[in-house]
Amino acid sequence: MAYTTHTHTANNVQGNPLLRGLAAAFEWLVSLSERHPSMQRVAQLQAKSDEELAQMGLTREQIPAAAFREYGYL
Repeated sequence: MAYTTHTHTANNVQGNPLLRGLAAAFEWLVSLSERHPSMQRVAQLQAKSDEELAQMGLTREQIPAAAFREYGYL
């Protein structure tokens, strides 16, 4: 699973209203996705040890499939 981080400097978008709007929209989308129950489930499973995951019958590679199962993710 890939991990991403996102940072931006206010100076890059401060003077341009279009860029400010796009940055705000992007921030909103990121916060929306982070609050999604499936993403919260991914975070909960990632916080578990490999032993705890094994007791649940999961490996780290299977976490996304387990978290997004209800959406037909295989």
